[in-house]
Amino acid sequence: MKKWTLGLIALLFSTQLFAQDLAQIKNEKPFRWTGVLNVGTDFYTNSGDVPIRSDRFAWRISGNPTAYLYGFELPFSFTLGQQIRDVRYPTFNQFGVSPTWKWLKIHAGWRNMEFSPYTLAGHTFLGGGVELTPGKFRFAALYGRFHRAAATNAGQEYFLPTYKRKGYGVKIGYGTASNYIDLMAFKAKDDPNSLDIPDSLGITPGENLVLGLSGKATLWQKISLSIDGAASAYTRDVRSEEIVLDSLDMGEYYGSEEAITPRFSTRLNFAGKATAGYNSQNFGLNFAYEHIDPEYATMGAYFFNSDIENYTVSPMFAFGRGKARLFGSYGVQRNNLLGNRSETSWRNIGSANLSLNPSAKFGLDLNYSNYRMNQTSTAFELSDSLKLSQATTQFSVTPRYSVFGKTAVHTFIINGVYQFLDDQNPLTEKFGDVRARVGVVTWAASFTQSKLSVNTGLNYNDVQLGDTKTANYGLNVGIGKPFAKDRLTLNANSNFNLARLNGAADGNILNAGLTGNFLVHKKHALTFGMHWIRSTSTFRGKYSEWRGQLGYSWVLR
Repeated sequence: MKKWTLGLIALLFSTQLFAQDLAQIKNEKPFRWTGVLNVGTDFYTNSGDVPIRSDRFAWRISGNPTAYLYGFELPFSFTLGQQIRDVRYPTFNQFGVSPTWKWLKIHAGWRNMEFSPYTLAGHTFLGGGVELTPGKFRFAALYGRFHRAAATNAGQEYFLPTYKRKGYGVKIGYGTASNYIDLMAFKAKDDPNSLDIPDSLGITPGENLVLGLSGKATLWQKISLSIDGAASAYTRDVRSEEIVLDSLDMGEYYGSEEAITPRFSTRLNFAGKATAGYNSQNFGLNFAYEHIDPEYATMGAYFFNSDIENYTVSPMFAFGRGKARLFGSYGVQRNNLLGNRSETSWRNIGSANLSLNPSAKFGLDLNYSNYRMNQTSTAFELSDSLKLSQATTQFSVTPRYSVFGKTAVHTFIINGVYQFLDDQNPLTEKFGDVRARVGVVTWAASFTQSKLSVNTGLNYNDVQLGDTKTANYGLNVGIGKPFAKDRLTLNANSNFNLARLNGAADGNILNAGLTGNFLVHKKHALTFGMHWIRSTSTFRGKYSEWRGQLGYSWVLR
């Protein structure tokens, strides 16, 4: 397989650009720019019981220009300031190209490809690849370097060393986006001679062979079935002793010694997910099951949550010609699939959402969610003080009403949220329980002729954590309007909140802000902003802060 793959992609060249359709290149301009350049300054002052949270004066220059050469992108970005020096530009050590022509797509340079979630799942590599999709035929292949040999340098001990790793893979299938079957294989191996890593670090050269299957079927445009499965033979250390196949029949599991050499550090794990669903205009019901063995891994992905089993069911109902919709979901997750851990963690996650829209003027959303986690003893009995047992419940209601006039639109919204975390561990429940309530009433209006927008509202929130309860309630107001034929836009807002601590008055918090944008030219704009906050709360601190910004933007096009 390796020789065939190498021969297939040997003609690819490496130069990072994005995918380019060669059939459309004649319609592209030879050169053009897009992006934005920004120059700005920040001002800050404070007083009272609060630390300095920003520089008194700061400047910054930033931009994200992108150059296009016949449609190929060259993205740049930079940020400069007193304490920031970050310049990023297309360097040839991270360059790649993915041109397409009809049903052919070629990858060269630094690229990433995906076969399935459990085999090759977007890991970046330096090399080449090809994807062919003539008609219903589906084919992909790649070869490249997935890790370079990298030692840990002085002062960078937080970076772990890595062996040089090369890999290759093939996927072949048949079908369309809604009905297909794919078979795939991916192989990667570390070079133990590429780097001398001390045994004390616990980093060993590995080898991995993954075989996978993916499929999807859509029946009568309403029933959908899908499956993703993979078997991964992973050798933790290629220097460990080999297993003699004649004395122990491992060939049926690992295929052949040429595919992967079975060793005493080799393990075989499985992972997969299956879904089934029925979806129509007024009803839907979807099921999902996922199983990932403990220690499941593939060198084609960066990270995996393993030792997990999930069951999920998600119904949907629609009534009144779509004016009422009910969505729900319930799932159960557990670990300790092999039963060799001292405890098993269970998670129960449920949610429901009711959306009512009887008319364009009125709507109502009701949301409920519950997340519960607990542990049960397996290998030995856990003390109650060591068991994790929590339940988080949240409920929210949001009615809204709009009035559509000839010259203005008025909207009234009420939002209420209740959340409770119930810590059921007897050792931590006294300070682990958390209760929060939020209530907001808002009126907003926009006037079509003057383009004036205003809003005001009342808000309340409280949080109970252990023996401490904090509460805030107050008023907010905002206004915005364009001037000078929409070249100048001003927005002002302010809110005032009274604070309470354990039922007693605890001062107040007042903040206000003004922002503006002035369009000097269709490509040039000036921005400014001023923000002030004052607190007289003992719990939050007694202080005041001023912040200001001035900026200039130039749009490249």
